[in-house]
Amino acid sequence: MSAVPNPVPNPYPDPPQHPVTFADAQRVNPLDLARRVGDVLRWLGDTSLATDVPPGDPRRVERLELELEHLASIRALHHDLGRSTANRIHVAVISGATAEQVTLATGLSLAEVTAIWTAWSDGQRQLERDLPHLPQHTAAYDYVAAVLAAGLASATASGDGEVDQQAPRDRTLDAAARIGNGDPITAADVRALAQGLLDIAGLAMPDTYFATDSRCELARAVLASQPR
Repeated sequence: MSAVPNPVPNPYPDPPQHPVTFADAQRVNPLDLARRVGDVLRWLGDTSLATDVPPGDPRRVERLELELEHLASIRALHHDLGRSTANRIHVAVISGATAEQVTLATGLSLAEVTAIWTAWSDGQRQLERDLPHLPQHTAAYDYVAAVLAAGLASATASGDGEVDQQAPRDRTLDAAARIGNGDPITAADVRALAQGLLDIAGLAMPDTYFATDSRCELARAVLASQPR
């Protein structure tokens, strides 16, 4: 009798019913989060509560748990939706979307689309190598990679817009390698590393995190202090 392969573990085994922190809300399946956030009538509650009711008023205080749950749910859902961009790029392309259509749908440059999708697909490929009993999608990954590469090549050949041939991740790794190898460090190297870190953070972080994250603030300070 052949052994039954280990199933993929459930990432949301014991979700809280009323999460009031971001950490707890992340333990809820994103689909359930979407349903909760969409339950507008529940969040509206007492619609007779005027917006000018002062802080500390008992009518406001009694809604504290509900407001915290709403806030935590919205932030967690926003985070999950941001992480799903790469998967939706993948599905759009294998459904027939061109590279140009994907950039228009996402509002990102083709270099940014490629960087986001490549980071995600590298992880998916590794997962499928580690768990060979899962469905394998190598052909689909190769197809999307070819579509995005062809889009970059076409845009470059036609001169249609400014296309960054080197993805943000590659620029960052190149600058970091130069510094790590003990090569002479120039202002340009430091700027490239700081800008690359910001580029990657801008692709991976929700907008509010990107604006306030201390590492992003440090990178901006470096760029502001370095001569161009």
